Parts: sequence; C-alpha cells; structure tokens
Amino acid sequence: MAAANPTANDAKVEALRAAADGWWLILLWGILTLMIGLFLVSNPATTAVALFTLLGAYFVVAGIVDVVASIAQRGPGWGWKLALGSLYIVAGIAVLGSPILSTIFGVSVLYYFIAFAAIFGGIVNIVQALLKIGKAGFWPVLGTLLLGILQLVIGLFLLENPLTGKLTLVPVMGFFAIAGGIVLIIESLMVRSMGKKLPPA
Repeated sequence: MAAANPTANDAKVEALRAAADGWWLILLWGILTLMIGLFLVSNPATTAVALFTLLGAYFVVAGIVDVVASIAQRGPGWGWKLALGSLYIVAGIAVLGSPILSTIFGVSVLYYFIAFAAIFGGIVNIVQALLKIGKAGFWPVLGTLLLGILQLVIGLFLLENPLTGKLTLVPVMGFFAIAGGIVLIIESLMVRSMGKKLPPA
C-alpha cells in the first residue's frame, strides 16, 4: 500500500490551520446575523426600512466606484461596467429617495424568491444531516436537521399563504437570520476546537 504524500498532508494541515485561525470571523458574522434577526423579529417595520436604506446607500457607493473605475481604466468591457455602475446609482438614489415604498416593493419581489430558496435550502440541509449521521457529532447533525425542517416548513407556508406570508415576511427573515446566526456561532466554536487538535506549526 502506497504511503500518503507528505507534501499533500502538510498542505491540508496548513489549510485547516488557516481556517481555524479565522474562527473568530465566523463567530463575529454569526453574532451580527443573530442581532439582525432579533431586530427584525422585535421591530420588523423599522428594521426592514433601515436595512433597505443601507442597501440603497451601498448601491450608490458601489455604483460610484464602478463608474469611476470604468472611466479611469477603460479596459475591455468598460462600457458594461459603466452602465452597471450607473444603474446601481439610480437604484440607490431611488431607494434613498423613498425608503418606505422601496421596502414594500423589495419585500414583494423577495417574497417568492425567499419561499423557493427556503424550500431548496431546507431540503439540502435535511439531506446533509442524514448523510452526516454516524460521521459527525449528535448536536451538529440535530442542528442541521432542525434548521432544514424549519426552512422547509416556512417555505411551504409562504407558498400556501401568500397574503399572510407577505405580512409576516420580515419577521420570517428575522427567524432565518437567528437560526443562521446560531449555526454560524456553533460552527465557529467547532472550527476553533478543530484548530486546537492540529499539530503545532
């Protein structure tokens, strides 16, 4: 039986060590996601308008950057980048000019996208949980399975109850964010634990 390639093993260990070193970034993102979810659930209207306003500001800034970069560089396809940047600016100004109407419109557009994404994500998480049985710990498997079931139920509910679903969409997004934040926090702790088991550099 051929021996394992030590160079490949070393590269794998280094990759795992690099991922483990960034565990705190995963934790930070999980905490931020959890906080956004809690805000969406506790005060859905105000938080949704605030998030769409931030999105509008992001569009304006990203559009300006694209426009300036396309004009300065004039590289291949610069016209498309200029057009896209201009579109971002227009969309951002429209959102900032009427954040409430933009939020209502945005929620309506996102409704069916979120419903189908929830169903697909739920199925994927359930399948992943079933495949991890016997290969991962009890709690990670259970967490992934419960998250998948929750996503699937919410997605089906949105499709079956469009009127009620649109009224509850923002809180539902909040619950998604809460669940996702918790999963990210658990994952960050697992990555940190994995890093402690790696051989020293």
